[in-house]
Amino acid sequence: MKCRQKISLILFLCIFVTTGCSDRTELNDLAIVLGSGMDQNQDGVFVGSVQIAIPANLGRSHGGGGKDKGYTLETATGKSILDALQNIQLKTSRKLFGSHRRVSFIGEHLARNGISKFLDEYSRNPDVRMRSDLFVVKGGTARNVLGIPYKPENIPALAALKIHQAAGGPATSSLTEFLIAASTEGSSPTLPVVEMVSSPSSKDNEGEENKTFRFTGRAIFNNDLKIIGFLNTKEALHRLWILGKLKTYFFTEDVPEENGNISLYVITFKSKIQPLIQGNKIKFDVSLTAKGTIQENNTNLDLKQANNLEVVERVLNKNLQKQILQTVTKVQKQYGTDIFGFGEAVHQKYPYKWKVLKKNWSNKFSEADVSVKVNLIIKTVGSTGPSLHLKESEIKK
Repeated sequence: MKCRQKISLILFLCIFVTTGCSDRTELNDLAIVLGSGMDQNQDGVFVGSVQIAIPANLGRSHGGGGKDKGYTLETATGKSILDALQNIQLKTSRKLFGSHRRVSFIGEHLARNGISKFLDEYSRNPDVRMRSDLFVVKGGTARNVLGIPYKPENIPALAALKIHQAAGGPATSSLTEFLIAASTEGSSPTLPVVEMVSSPSSKDNEGEENKTFRFTGRAIFNNDLKIIGFLNTKEALHRLWILGKLKTYFFTEDVPEENGNISLYVITFKSKIQPLIQGNKIKFDVSLTAKGTIQENNTNLDLKQANNLEVVERVLNKNLQKQILQTVTKVQKQYGTDIFGFGEAVHQKYPYKWKVLKKNWSNKFSEADVSVKVNLIIKTVGSTGPSLHLKESEIKK
């Protein structure tokens, strides 16, 4: 009997020491942020924007258009990044929940003034996922991009991720890559770029052209984390290839001898950077390899013939070598910032010399001799060699 009383007493005491769920936050009390943006006006005031999901409308919404949009946009100003975000919270009935945020946009004006304050709040905030993407809005504001409905997607902000990935870039990694590059000696960070464009095929009720956005390349930052220039789409992909981070890409190159062009889909990319230091001279040999398949043949060549396939590979390699070298030279001469990982290659091969070189790496990088060699191998040419509509007499064997 005494044993049963002791057990009852222990259970009774547990009622007072066991913590409950009084501090819980119900899902219905949260505003789930899937995309955000930050701008800065001419007076230096920060303008924050958040794209908040409306779960009840996600199943009915098709691209954010119409009355049942899958999101709502809230904006507010502030004297700091966090101040602007807190002022958004004052306009929102639910607690902002940023742990699901996957995309953030930065207006070009803010990016040109420097994004160190933005990154401090972003990296310090425990709600921010490090595997998220940052985009610079070229010629526009983050607020305007977040307010653009994107019909294929319920949440427009997430469209930028898929566009970037479709263009061959590694999605959900630009924040981490930026922070690593910004904190690495001799390396300059970059961010993917989106740009607002007109969509002539889609007009509003008043006949005005609607806006959409597209991936247009990469923004280059200096050591002060200010934009100093841009790479176009092709140049951005050249950079990814040199870094060994390019996933997939379509190449369409002219074959002048045959008055046509070839389109190739490539899914296997490799890169090797070999530095060589001789006295005060630094040289880089960049070897790029890839394997792909022919998707379109607008020449008269029968690509089932080995000699014709060699002609195409030779032309493709020559064209790509020239284009990639032009991209490297442009960055060297115009910006003087190493965005290709050349400094890290020197660090790995010449660790003791790097201790001296890193202090003036921008100048050393600008003066370095760079050679590029491309070896693109065509694995398959499709189910036919020449185009089926060609007459036998038109086909070049």
